Amino acid sequence: MKDEIEFQSAGVLTLGVEIELQMLDPETLNLTPRAEELLHATKHLPRVKPEFYLSTVEINTEKCFNVHEVEIDLRETLDQLEPVARELGVAFSSTGAHPFAKYSDCIISPTERYQELIDRNQCLTRRMTVYGLHVHLGMESGDDCIRFNNFFMNFLPHLLALSSSSPFWQGTDKLLVRPFRHR
Repeated sequence: MKDEIEFQSAGVLTLGVEIELQMLDPETLNLTPRAEELLHATKHLPRVKPEFYLSTVEINTEKCFNVHEVEIDLRETLDQLEPVARELGVAFSSTGAHPFAKYSDCIISPTERYQELIDRNQCLTRRMTVYGLHVHLGMESGDDCIRFNNFFMNFLPHLLALSSSSPFWQGTDKLLVRPFRHR
């Protein structure tokens, strides 16, 4: 039998959150590949991280014990991040998909991890121009983990429908199937 993986727990239910932020040019509102510049300027902010595309950064929380702690944690990071971004001439958006940016124009972050994703998944990975909110739940026990998993499976169709409901993709208004006109 292979080595068993030991279940790690803090002994209580915990929360961790990640938010992927689109980096925008404030004039054109198009994506701008300036993550390396922003990350360099925010080295003092340990919860600002690189993401797959250079037009994206991620902020994450520490381990939290309730949603109020999540809100405070995210607000503290955003309050420190926004002035630096403004100084660099970068704005943020957190919509699920950018309405008119083309994934073929996006520059992939030059990291080994992301290059491995491209090598393994090819076109599927290149099309990941989506920006999300990820909630990580730390469980008290392995049994709780299975119980929560079974409960949330009932909502998977609803979450999938919400996650695929962006009205715009690659500059096309999917509801009317016509090009999206930007400014």
